[in-house]
Amino acid sequence: MNLNISIGGRWDADKISMFQENLREFFMKNTEQFLDVLNSFADSYIRSFWHFFFDAPVLDHPFLFERIKRIYRKIKKLNNKRIIILMIEQYSADLIKYIKYSEIWYN
Repeated sequence: MNLNISIGGRWDADKISMFQENLREFFMKNTEQFLDVLNSFADSYIRSFWHFFFDAPVLDHPFLFERIKRIYRKIKKLNNKRIIILMIEQYSADLIKYIKYSEIWYN
């Protein structure tokens, strides 16, 4: 499995968002194998992957929070603390940037 396409990526309408959705579905169906691959990479690579995986036009939407909770629970069942920590760190950093940007933009 090659995840390079997601590294440094960001959300965009149409094809990229379709790819993200397919990637998320694949992850949910093949979580254990997916985590095996992710664990073989450096932390910075994994954070970049999570940035792409969760990137969306609205990062504080309740639907996205539910998605993160589902994925968190799925990874937790497999007891993969490293991946959980990196996922939470990256999403938190992205959410903070999004909120700061939104406050500047909309005020």
